Amino acid sequence: MNAMRTNIWIDEKLLKTMNLLVEKEDMKNQSEFVNRAIEFYSGYLLTQNATKFISNILIGEMQGAINSCENRLHRRMVENEIKTDMILNVLRFAYRLSREELETICEQIRNEGD
Repeated sequence: MNAMRTNIWIDEKLLKTMNLLVEKEDMKNQSEFVNRAIEFYSGYLLTQNATKFISNILIGEMQGAINSCENRLHRRMVENEIKTDMILNVLRFAYRLSREELETICEQIRNEGD
């Protein structure tokens, strides 16, 4: 890397944040922070598409979390459907209803919600 010296004006609050992060991330100095920040932001601006710039590993992790959530929701929906069918069958047998009568009652209940 061919480094050049330059002067910049920076907001005091940003400077404090930078200094905290330099220490936290165990960087050599402020210059390393500024170089990394400029590289990151430049890459983002040049691609104009965050998904091209964000690490593929991060995108993979996010997709995995989303897939896991979708699978859990699907399982719960199936479980709820099975439990609902069980309850409806118990009611049907308890009140000696035909399937058609039970469907009519269910349809009436659905229509009341509208």
